[in-house]
Parts: sequence; C-alpha cells; structure tokens
Amino acid sequence: MRALAALALALVAGCSAVPTGQPERPEIYPDRTTPEAAWQTYAWAWRTGDVDVLEQVLGGWLKNDLERELETYTREKVSDYYRRDTDDLVIDEARWIHKGQSLAYLRVVLRSSAAPRLELDFAITGRGTARPSEDWVITGKRRIR
Repeated sequence: MRALAALALALVAGCSAVPTGQPERPEIYPDRTTPEAAWQTYAWAWRTGDVDVLEQVLGGWLKNDLERELETYTREKVSDYYRRDTDDLVIDEARWIHKGQSLAYLRVVLRSSAAPRLELDFAITGRGTARPSEDWVITGKRRIR
C-alpha cells in the first residue's frame, strides 16, 4: 500500500513540469484549463501588463486587489505597474508543493534587476464551475524569502 502511495505521489509530482527561464507567451493564451496553464498565462500577463487577461486569471483576494487598483488608477497605469521591472524577469526554479483536484501550490524563485532573488508560493484554485478542474485561477501569493 505504501509503495502504491509513493508511486502515485511520484507520478503527480513528475507529470507536469513548470517552465523556467523568462516567461513566454503560452501556445494557447489565455488558458486556464490546468494549474500549469493558469500559471503560464498569469506569468505572461504579468510580464506584459495584460490587464484584460489578469482580470480573467486572478481570483480570490488577488482579483479583489486588482479591482481596487482599477477603481483608483487607469488601466494604463495598472498595466505599467505589472509590467515594471519585468523585462529581465527570470524564473529560476518552479516546483509543485501540492497539486490536487481543485487546489495547487506552486513555489517559484524569481530574479530580475529589481530583485536578485525572490521566493514566492502561489495558490492556484479550480473554481466552482460545472468543471472546476478546467477553470483554474491564481488566488494567492505569499513571499517566502
């Protein structure tokens, strides 16, 4: 039984790699059908300041924060805020801490000229639609170091 559980964990952990390096535009954009796709969509929208897509891929309190920003500032200013210091943004490491049916946690290590090393955890949640596992959004982030 333990061997089966260990094998299942290994398969879940290894079944989907998260790209590292500079964020690149996903083949399908925007895409929220998997936690990986939601992360890639978010990383690209963040890097490019794509507010329209950020509105789609953010959920929970991150979406509330974005809505407050949009009430206070123009879309252009909000776009500039997200895009600021991302020209040389690099994802050095990315690994799943947990990946379940409707909740995933991703730990990433980022660097840029603005921050030599930043380690963050992101919460990615499958929303409660007819197919919650096919509608993922970034719902939280927490600075680790």
